Amino acid sequence: MRTKAQRLALIGGLTTDEREFLLRDWPVFSHLPQREPHGNWRTWLMLGGRGAGKTRTGAEWLTALVHRDRHVRGDTAGRIALVGETYQDVRQVMIEGESGLLAIQRGDRKPKWLPSRRLLEWPNGAIAQVFSASDPDGLRGNQFGAAWCDEMAKWPYLETTWNMLQFCLRLGTLPRQLVTTTPRPLRLIRKLIEDRTTALTRSAMLLDDAAINIDEWLAQEVEIAFAEQESTAFITGDGVNKPKGLLDNPAVAETAWSWGNLGYVPTGTDGAFAASDASDVLVDTIYALKAGYRQNANWLLNRRTQAEIRKLKDADGNYLWQPPATAGEKAMLMGFPVTEAEDMPDIASDSLSIAFGDFARGYLIVDRAGVRVLRDPYSAKPYVLFYTTKRVGGGVQDFDAIKLVKFGTA
Repeated sequence: MRTKAQRLALIGGLTTDEREFLLRDWPVFSHLPQREPHGNWRTWLMLGGRGAGKTRTGAEWLTALVHRDRHVRGDTAGRIALVGETYQDVRQVMIEGESGLLAIQRGDRKPKWLPSRRLLEWPNGAIAQVFSASDPDGLRGNQFGAAWCDEMAKWPYLETTWNMLQFCLRLGTLPRQLVTTTPRPLRLIRKLIEDRTTALTRSAMLLDDAAINIDEWLAQEVEIAFAEQESTAFITGDGVNKPKGLLDNPAVAETAWSWGNLGYVPTGTDGAFAASDASDVLVDTIYALKAGYRQNANWLLNRRTQAEIRKLKDADGNYLWQPPATAGEKAMLMGFPVTEAEDMPDIASDSLSIAFGDFARGYLIVDRAGVRVLRDPYSAKPYVLFYTTKRVGGGVQDFDAIKLVKFGTA
């Protein structure tokens, strides 16, 4: 390794152009987490406060993509989306800011900025279009190979803009997007954190200066994300690195039921309740369950199926579905509580859209309490990496305790 004197001598021997090139050589001066993360990620989520280098990172990443530099992966296919809170924010920060796209470019790489067209054009033909999260429809009909989203936590139409952008990211061999933002406890940020296709980095400055306990906040956010994943797995999981879901078990007609299968009662009509006496199938399902299970039984279905059931009436014109008597209680259907589970299937041909039973006895959940958060401040200085784990398992343990309703003829 060269001494300080040798390094100074080496730099002193460079020409002005060579020194300018070196000062703008991002892989030399960037911190490790400011370089593209490893792996086949789709979204790079960079969380940090003021001074964390988010804007410089975004500008350098896009520049490297445009020129296909070796230290980045992906193919922009020549079209890029720049999305900020407003058009003015994109212009003042992402493009004309002191760390923006125009400021960090070498002369031979500097794009032409066309404010009236909201367009950046690079000498090699690549273009970047400017979009505002205040106008999500502006993205409609476009297609891109890469996107840079800045201060997403401040977007006025956050999820609408984000969803529209995802439809547009379809060019190139590896469409990717970088999100640089100050963190806020928002649902979309939580979803991105728990998404397996997201690479997450955080600045140590944010962790040190935050008024809240970031470790605790992250654990709470991940706990919610894990809970959403668990509820899905308890219904449809295949048992591979997740619980074996209720509906992943074989289902047979109740008249042919045997242990190891879940029994179902058909509605008699494909993809619907019967045209007449529609509620009879619910009565049959209740009494397909043995008396010992019925006393603690409840219904399990999603909101769209519940909407259909709420329309069912008895012979006197009274609705079978009854709202909760007091706050905190559950709605009732034929005297049994109704539990809403969004991952239960919609009513369709031969769908198993309703379950009824004593789920406490029928389905076993093994849950090691809490989320484990491992904080790593060393691997990617000055950023801090977090690794979160949670152990949970589940599966049917009593096939006699749960019955299903099948929207089919048999």
